[in-house]
Amino acid sequence: MPPTKEEREKCWRARDAYFVCLDAHGLWLDGFKPEGHETIMAIDPTRVVPKSPSDRTLTKEERNSLFTCSKLLEMTKKDCLPSWVLHFGMTRVKELQKQYMVEHTGRKEQDISGSGASAFWEKVSAK
Repeated sequence: MPPTKEEREKCWRARDAYFVCLDAHGLWLDGFKPEGHETIMAIDPTRVVPKSPSDRTLTKEERNSLFTCSKLLEMTKKDCLPSWVLHFGMTRVKELQKQYMVEHTGRKEQDISGSGASAFWEKVSAK
């Protein structure tokens, strides 16, 4: 039987609290914080594998920062259908990747048409 309106709203509140926590700590998902252009561009939202809290390669600080929102994730898993949790995670990663690409493209265009081009023409006209 599908979730009732109250159950859906409870799920969405849990998801929203989890995502607020992730945003506040610069995480994409619990245990997942991609860095670097190549890494972000290569992400496949359907195959994201976050780090595990038991990963022995992580320092205590890394573990604390990557898993700050674990309790909120557990609440989300408790209040939402597993397929919904998976869908929310994939959608979030896809949206953050898209946002990164738009910002990155905008910076490149600004560099090309902005100060970089002005500096070029200043040098050329000075000769």
